[in-house]
Amino acid sequence: MKALLFAVTVCDGTKNFLSTTGNSEIMYNLMKTRYNNCDIVMGNLEITMMDHTRDFSFLEVRLQTLRTTNQERV
Repeated sequence: MKALLFAVTVCDGTKNFLSTTGNSEIMYNLMKTRYNNCDIVMGNLEITMMDHTRDFSFLEVRLQTLRTTNQERV
C-alpha cells in the first residue's frame, strides 16, 4: 500500500485586518491575493462589506484537485 501525500497551502486568517481598510475594492483585492490557491485557512476568514456581485471562486474547495493528484501517484 502506498502512502498518500497531500501538498497543501496553509494561509493565516484575517484577524480583523481586512475590515480596517474602508474600501471594498482594496479589501477584495487583498483577500483575493491572500487566499488564492489556499487550501487551509488557520483562523477566521472575514468576508465583510463586499458587493454580492464579486467573484469569490478563489475560495472554492480544491478537494477534487487533491484527489486527482493523489490518484495519479498511486
